[in-house]
Amino acid sequence: MHKQTRYVTSAEYSRSDGISRSVKFLWAGSGNNVIEDTTLRFPGNDITKIKKAELENFLHAGYPVVAVDDLYRLSDKIDAGSNLADLVRESKKEKKTIYQTSDTNGLIAKVKEVCPKITFTKLPNEYQGTTSSEGKNDTSVFVDDSKANYLDVDGFGRSKLDFGFQVTDVPSAQYQCKVYIDQNQDGKFEEGLADVDGSGDADDSDDTGEVYYEGDVFTAGDGEQNITPVKLSKLYFGLIQWKIVVYRKDNPDIHFTRTGCSVAKKQTGQKREIKVLQIMPDEKIENQKEYDGYLNLKKNTLFTKYYNALNDYKISVVTTTVSDFQTDNFGEKFVYDYSRDISAQKGNENPAKMSKKQKELYNTYNMFILGFGDTFHKVNMSNKNGAIDFLKYFIASRKSVLFTHDFTSMHNVNSGDFGYSANTYLRDVMGMNRYKAVSGKLTESERKELLAYQAKHKYDTMTQTTVGSDGTLSTTALGNTKGFTYYAMKRLGWTDDPKVYEYNPKFDKNQKVPYQYMIRSYKNDEYICGKDDGILNAKLTGFNNNNDLTKRATKTNTGQITEYPFKIDETLKIASTHGQWYQLDMEDPEVTVWYCRERKAVV
Repeated sequence: MHKQTRYVTSAEYSRSDGISRSVKFLWAGSGNNVIEDTTLRFPGNDITKIKKAELENFLHAGYPVVAVDDLYRLSDKIDAGSNLADLVRESKKEKKTIYQTSDTNGLIAKVKEVCPKITFTKLPNEYQGTTSSEGKNDTSVFVDDSKANYLDVDGFGRSKLDFGFQVTDVPSAQYQCKVYIDQNQDGKFEEGLADVDGSGDADDSDDTGEVYYEGDVFTAGDGEQNITPVKLSKLYFGLIQWKIVVYRKDNPDIHFTRTGCSVAKKQTGQKREIKVLQIMPDEKIENQKEYDGYLNLKKNTLFTKYYNALNDYKISVVTTTVSDFQTDNFGEKFVYDYSRDISAQKGNENPAKMSKKQKELYNTYNMFILGFGDTFHKVNMSNKNGAIDFLKYFIASRKSVLFTHDFTSMHNVNSGDFGYSANTYLRDVMGMNRYKAVSGKLTESERKELLAYQAKHKYDTMTQTTVGSDGTLSTTALGNTKGFTYYAMKRLGWTDDPKVYEYNPKFDKNQKVPYQYMIRSYKNDEYICGKDDGILNAKLTGFNNNNDLTKRATKTNTGQITEYPFKIDETLKIASTHGQWYQLDMEDPEVTVWYCRERKAVV
């Protein structure tokens, strides 16, 4: 298993339209110089530090983990510096319950041990929202409330969460429970007490989490436990994602968890209004009425029929172009330091400068949507008067911004390259800056602001670990922290690897070819440079999209995005699309993946 140490070299060239595929854009880790290196490192194959911690907790609870023999022995097939290797190495040293596949006796004995158990006798009603229409082409869609399974309501009209459970363990074993509510709907549950009383005291570290209820201590011998930890205001409606954890006091890693998505039914007749601004590329393109990938959410019936069918919300969409968005709202400069908290404190205001137009823009809309256009019509939003900083402010204040196709790209050098602004200014807030790269195109003040922002957030690291003759580990930090995906690398990467020519001697050794082992042919699953015709076939190389296209996406997590107001299928049919350019920073606890491209090529 190779983590990050293998690499290819970037193809450096500029197209006739001025777009550059240079990757020489990063600031060095120290000093005031830009890295001129063209090395592209692989994303690697490893678990995250977040997942490693979860497995460590699992082992600490005394539950068994089985590792294949090569992993258990930490053979040379395993990257010695990987998180997975660290997990195995540390667990073996601490004599935790990790087994190799050949240790059947030890594993069987462990499995036969009597373990604590739990029976959940009652859980909140889980939402089962469905949609109906009269026919495939019918625009009359409605939410079927008869099957929704809303939360139960008490005598005061308040929706409530009810739980019942019984723990089986030695009678004297003490337990406790916590109930979490996902306030920001990111599918995760933060430790610490929630701001139940609405005080909003951000200085109170115990008042900034998502624990809404912490039950009394009980023993396993006390029998069934029944609690109603949350009763919502009758004015509240919509999704509530919850988690209950029942844990043993002497070892909280011995715990039982259930999660679910429930919905409180609207008690009043008034719908909540959601105002959306869609910022599209400038529309005029060489006598074409619409550019490729054009999607107007105000007019497109595929979308309007669904959001007009909502029982709880009234959604209105206003459309504008990038040019008009900037001209109409940023005639005056917007000044905001996104490395600092938002503040209205006199003398410490952040934003420091905000015009009447910008305040109106902020107060009018709940959501911005950007994208929906191939190469985004080669339009970039300028930050000269703070338009991009305004997007960051909008996000930081917990309003929604949806970035869609093709707002980003693999281009970072010329301001005329599509995706340049997103890649230069927005990668971090998009969660697409795994190794906290810093663009060499930022001004000095912009760079300092980004570095201050990065210092407050979690990122992955890129290292190379070697094993000495005495078994000691030596770790070296690696540079070239661009963070391209495999898809981008096959478009950018080239190699002089002699194995290319061993595999196919007909290739000209003076000709650099795309890295052939990175991706397989969409036709017959051979390596992309496996054509035995002596010719670099474009359809089998990284310079053609067809070998990486898919028309399906699969669900990876469950939450508001997938459940409410419409329950979205586990597998989606989507328009033919390719991979992203930059890796997600999965070490960032704020990053949640809802759907992934299914790796199934379009034929």
